[in-house]
Amino acid sequence: MFEFDLRQAPFTNFTSFSLLDNNDKKSKFKISLIDFSGKELANKKISLSKFTSKAIDVKELFNEIITPEYGLITVKYISPIHFLNKMRILGDALSSHFYCLYHSPDNKSLALIHPQQYITKQKYKNTKPYFWMSQYVFDTKNVKEMHIYQLNVLESWNVETGCAVLDAKDDQIILENKYHLAAKSANKTVFDITKIRDNHKNIKISLKALCGDNAKPLVFIYFNDGTFTGTHA
Repeated sequence: MFEFDLRQAPFTNFTSFSLLDNNDKKSKFKISLIDFSGKELANKKISLSKFTSKAIDVKELFNEIITPEYGLITVKYISPIHFLNKMRILGDALSSHFYCLYHSPDNKSLALIHPQQYITKQKYKNTKPYFWMSQYVFDTKNVKEMHIYQLNVLESWNVETGCAVLDAKDDQIILENKYHLAAKSANKTVFDITKIRDNHKNIKISLKALCGDNAKPLVFIYFNDGTFTGTHA
């Protein structure tokens, strides 16, 4: 997910680090720019030598594309194809780990988040609406707004879902927004916390449906002084 001051993204040839006996000199990856509706705007292929990494300027990589307000950037391993067979040596499917650094232009606020998600072709077994609740409790003191980003990481399944703010004491729904998420799309909900903070000191987040393994929302809290903090709720 992106919306903040997006500059450089460190990118690692994680396949070579996982299989040290891999003789392939380079691995190829496809980086895709997807807007919030799930539409792929562009993609670029890059090659990385084994055991190396590269800082990618996303705006420069897609310089001919008008960057949407928010959306997804996906990275797909595409070659060498026999790597898929080599993965079985490890006993399980291999996926990358990554962190996202969000910051204000003046670096007054920073948020380092590890949203480990991956696009899957299969229909997730729990896409039928159910009540997922975060274990993270938020203090509403001096909080102005809460921005909630939910991603649908399913490749071909649309989901009827929504998000809500609950009182941490009794799980009462205080604020709620229902919406439709197309495959590989994203939704942003903004809740005005100033309306509820006098009567609700601690709150939690819930979702009507998750859209994949660990597909929890990204939550950004904006304070009265303009600073923010973020978490993979």
